[in-house]
Amino acid sequence: MTFNHRYWVTSASVLALLAVAGATCASAQQAPKAPGIREESIAHAMPVPDPFGHRAFLESRGITYELNYVADVLGNVSGGKRRGTVYSGRTEGVVDIDVRKALGLADNPNLATLIHINAFHIHGAALSRSYVGNLAPVSNIEAFPAIRLFEAWVQQKIGPVSVRIGQLGSDSETAGSSTAGQFNNGTFGWPALHAVNILSGGPAYPLATPGATVKFDFSETEQKLPLSVLYGIYNGDPARPGAEDPQRRNRHGLDFRLRHGTLHVVETKLDFDKGGAYASSYKLGAWYHSGKFDDRRWGTDGLSLADPASNGTPLRHRGNYGFYGIVDQALLAADKDGMGQVSAFARVFSSPLKDRNLLSWQIDGGLVAKGLFGRANDAAGIAVSYMKVASGSRGYDVDFASFNPGAPVRSSELAMEANYLFEVRRGFTIQPSVQHIVRPGGHIANPLLAPAQKPIRNATVFGLRTVIKY
Repeated sequence: MTFNHRYWVTSASVLALLAVAGATCASAQQAPKAPGIREESIAHAMPVPDPFGHRAFLESRGITYELNYVADVLGNVSGGKRRGTVYSGRTEGVVDIDVRKALGLADNPNLATLIHINAFHIHGAALSRSYVGNLAPVSNIEAFPAIRLFEAWVQQKIGPVSVRIGQLGSDSETAGSSTAGQFNNGTFGWPALHAVNILSGGPAYPLATPGATVKFDFSETEQKLPLSVLYGIYNGDPARPGAEDPQRRNRHGLDFRLRHGTLHVVETKLDFDKGGAYASSYKLGAWYHSGKFDDRRWGTDGLSLADPASNGTPLRHRGNYGFYGIVDQALLAADKDGMGQVSAFARVFSSPLKDRNLLSWQIDGGLVAKGLFGRANDAAGIAVSYMKVASGSRGYDVDFASFNPGAPVRSSELAMEANYLFEVRRGFTIQPSVQHIVRPGGHIANPLLAPAQKPIRNATVFGLRTVIKY
């Protein structure tokens, strides 16, 4: 295994500080919720939750803020492109402004205006990009180091209708599963199928883009139906054209583009027994992109792009689309002390146009058990995701292998994760995990080995995540 002393020194220092913070907080009693401080904040466990009362003062004027820190120590102990260990971290700042409260207007639950801004300081290295080579990043905070604006929007609510406009991330409102939030692999949030098939990965962490969403919540009508419908329209490409990685082409999230087509998303959601012992939700979604997409196999001269005689210019296709379905289901209710709840999730994604997409379909699912060992806020989870490479990309590999005997042909990638979330104190958690990646990159050649035809081996990754919410 390759060790980088800088990452170990940094991670050891951070973990030591976290241990001190945990010990300090452990000496304080669990304080009741204070004004201006969210329920899960570590501030409640501190001797003085709100120094000088500044958060309560701001909250009285409609302004709340959050500071969050996520740190990952990840080690690829076998397989992948190469073995190694990295430290990565993300600091997040969030500000929310209740406009009516800030202006001193009367409170009306059916009429509200909210301003939301959040930004990141992303630092450290990326295990998937540098060591594993897989499609589904082993960490959902993995990104190029940068100070980056993510979302900045205004939301207007009038009765059952909410309209949001500004710099948006679609992953904040669509394609997600509440149960899958237990897992650290990126594909259990914004699915790998969307990340590799939509231009520049689509409007999702760490790249938001100008857009607007409209949501109609039928549970807030007289009929009280457990149904909501959301429509979103986003700029088609969150990064300017170029050969560099999209995150480098929009380095700080300030490239507010309005070009290269539009992405349209529709999602319907049914909620049953919401907040109850056996709560469940069902989502059906579809997306359409009006931009242009490169063919995965054929060039404009009619030759395979793998043919040495090809001009190397891919055919261009107008438009792309996909569908998905998501289920979250409580399988076992918690007891009177909040212990022993078991929930499951399942998701299916499809992109039927196989000539322009890297992945044709993806299916994933998992189980999460909460309230274990007499600890109400601890949780253990296990999940798996299977991603199928589209026939156009596989056809290119077959063509390439005909000119380069022995070269691998992509088929699929399988990602598995098991973890345990341990609450040290309210707002402070530690989460060890293990992941196993089968056929990283779909079974691509390892670029670090000679000969180039040798595929990347299955990888096993151990991780430790710490989260502080203030």
